[in-house]
Amino acid sequence: MSSPETPLTLHQQALEWADKAYIARKKGRWEASVEYARQALQYEIEAAEKLPPVSNSEPTRSILYRGAASLAYQAKDYKLALQLIEKGRTPHAPEEILFDLDNLAQDVRFALYLQEIGFTLSNEEALISLRGQATGYGTILYKEFIRRLNALMNLLQRTAERLNHREYRRSGRPERQVFEPMIATAPPGSFAFKLRLALADITQLSLWVNTENILSEIVTNIEIATANNPEVLKERFLAQTSSEEQANLYLRNFLAITKQIAPDGKHIEEFSITTVRQQVLLTSAQGKNIQDTLQSILQDDESGQGEPITVIGELDRADKRKNKIEITEERTYKTYTVVVKEGLEDVVRSYFGERVTVQGMIKNDSIYLQDIGPAEK
Repeated sequence: MSSPETPLTLHQQALEWADKAYIARKKGRWEASVEYARQALQYEIEAAEKLPPVSNSEPTRSILYRGAASLAYQAKDYKLALQLIEKGRTPHAPEEILFDLDNLAQDVRFALYLQEIGFTLSNEEALISLRGQATGYGTILYKEFIRRLNALMNLLQRTAERLNHREYRRSGRPERQVFEPMIATAPPGSFAFKLRLALADITQLSLWVNTENILSEIVTNIEIATANNPEVLKERFLAQTSSEEQANLYLRNFLAITKQIAPDGKHIEEFSITTVRQQVLLTSAQGKNIQDTLQSILQDDESGQGEPITVIGELDRADKRKNKIEITEERTYKTYTVVVKEGLEDVVRSYFGERVTVQGMIKNDSIYLQDIGPAEK
């Protein structure tokens, strides 16, 4: 006759399943990780329930309930997680465990709120880190942060649309809100934050798929771009779109936004994105390579013809229908019409009303845009 299970033996079995869940998450096997967490959860609950809520059961009892509640959270059983948190809160539980339970309860309630508004937490999370003169210990100059954050949001939206085989959207708002970005604090080093997505309920968006791995897709594509492999990128985009024209539009857009995210070498020296499976580090030199790749693509048509020109001034007018903008040179007050190649709209739009440097080729009194960025004072 086998001996009865003890809290320790049950907890050990829970740890074995929890380790499997962790390894599955590291490999991006999200469904398997949730299933393993559920298996671990059953053992952890059974172990915790064997201990009565008395002082002699502590700190073991509250630790087990904390572990069970965390596993329920990983398994996306949020109501059960709250119940387990309450069971772990007793007058005998140590203060540090109660503190952990309170923090976990906040995460669980946030996940429940997202469910109520039609979203669910993605399994992916990315750590974004920036280093340079514009960063300090856990601080960053706002304009350097917000410019790259907005560019990253554009990259996320365009990637989601491409992965779901949507035609390239030249203007207007996205047809569906498939995710909500969330920002969390990270341990200070230079300046870093965690990015996670709340994904729209798939039952409401039956035609939208492949939204779980947006962050990994972006990191992979940036790695390819920094290796100067535009043809490899184009092949990937071609497999995700309906035609070569669509692939080219998404390629230009991706390169232009990635260049916008990349460090300038002065204010920001490094920009890195880290997920559970990979990391990519962008430097100013790599940003220059990406810009050179973009310019070589643009030079294949009329936008690469003419004489090179650089204009500094305020971006003050735009015509979405004709894909043209106007910039007034700040020294001569001469106004130039700038032709924006399709695929570059997101970057140009982000600088509207700002003082910028425009580089391109001038032909017949029009500048064909090749690069745009904030002007140095």
